[in-house]
Amino acid sequence: MKDQKFNIYSESNLSLSGEICEGCLHLTSEVWGSYDSEQHIDFSEDDTEKLFSLISLDEFITLCQKEHLIGLNKFLNDNGIKRSSFTF
Repeated sequence: MKDQKFNIYSESNLSLSGEICEGCLHLTSEVWGSYDSEQHIDFSEDDTEKLFSLISLDEFITLCQKEHLIGLNKFLNDNGIKRSSFTF
């Protein structure tokens, strides 16, 4: 998969964007409100490949737009796709 950046959603108090760089998917989720939070979710090259063998990038974006991170995490868990994340 070629390197690219994409915006998945941007609402009044939250956003989710993604980037594929050197075969690895990186997601950034931001929340603004009573407190601000930023979460980074990183996938290895193997897990990025596994994810996109199951669904296309367009289907992935649609899943995230409809289900947000809760639905994404369920999909990843159901399909055994590993990721690492950190929040600050």
